[in-house]
Amino acid sequence: MKLTNDIQLISSENIDTQKWNSCIHYAVNGNIGGYSWYLNNISEEWVGLVYKDYEEVFPLIIHEKGWIFKKNVISASPFGLHQGPFTTGFLSSQRLSKFIENLSSVQQPIESIYIGAGYDSKVLNGSFSRIEKKEQRSLMIMRSYEEIQGGYSSELKTILSNTETPLTPVSSLKPEKFAQFIVDNNSYFGLDVKKSYFTILRIIYNILHRGWGFFSGYEDNEGNLVCASFFVSLTTKSVVLFSAQSKKGKVLHASALLLDSFVQTNAGRPMMLDLNIDFNPHFKEHMNMWGAEASQGYLVRK
Repeated sequence: MKLTNDIQLISSENIDTQKWNSCIHYAVNGNIGGYSWYLNNISEEWVGLVYKDYEEVFPLIIHEKGWIFKKNVISASPFGLHQGPFTTGFLSSQRLSKFIENLSSVQQPIESIYIGAGYDSKVLNGSFSRIEKKEQRSLMIMRSYEEIQGGYSSELKTILSNTETPLTPVSSLKPEKFAQFIVDNNSYFGLDVKKSYFTILRIIYNILHRGWGFFSGYEDNEGNLVCASFFVSLTTKSVVLFSAQSKKGKVLHASALLLDSFVQTNAGRPMMLDLNIDFNPHFKEHMNMWGAEASQGYLVRK
């Protein structure tokens, strides 16, 4: 559907996936959550607002809501990462306002939308009933480990220096075991655990098929998994896509050890690590410990 200001509304089945994915790949704010195949895995139906010839794209996730009287709504997905608008140019708050103007052409009621970092929040005022700040945290890895460690809090340095309980690193995990560990140890999923399990599994297999991701974790001295993460690397951007730790892992500060191990291994590489704190609550609890840079996104509601 042709809208105004060189913007089109296109259903997922009519998206030019090559052009869409090319925009995500080269976008200044691109991430794995914007690729068409990723969107297909987190939603049976989605639509995209497309500027000109896929110079900028804005995915909108459609979810079914209700038990008896069901209806489709546009709402932010817990698996959606930092959803758009994604642009191969510069982040234009003026263009964001044009996207917002065209939301009225979307058939489904709009419940919530995630707006990525880098935009002026003033363009959101008046268009939404509620604007919630959603902080993002990224750790710049392209420095020596000593320099990165210098940004750690004193609390984190103490945790890393007092690791008396032996933990065994593991890198070979079956996706099914990993997905089950994530849903068993992450309260974020609420009641929809079964659906979340299969969503995680689909995403992981798609990423492994492309050679973009790997597992990392720790087991205790009894062979029990206490912490596990799935990292995704795209050129100079990496993200902790899924991560969790057990109750014992929390006592042992296993996730801190795991993330620090990643930093030590990759220090000096031209890389930025997205901690994905909205999806990884145990990182969000201690997000100020890592010296990670903060940026501001928004969850908006009509």
